[in-house]
Amino acid sequence: TVGANETAKSIKVQFLVVDCRSLYQCILGRTAIADLLIVPSTAYLKMKYYTNKGQVATLHGDRVGEEMFRGSN
Repeated sequence: TVGANETAKSIKVQFLVVDCRSLYQCILGRTAIADLLIVPSTAYLKMKYYTNKGQVATLHGDRVGEEMFRGSN
């Protein structure tokens, strides 16, 4: 599921779980990105996608989490 409440959109995706430190909670493959019609921006830590109602929603990343991860290395 991407988003929450009225901006949520869900599809079935097969995940591979990897035990490692990472900035990301999950990494989406090309097929999931295409199925959800996601437009990712790594430079701005954002993803735009269409909700089930056809509206554009935006997910925002967290730079604080990124800074904490880099500082702990």
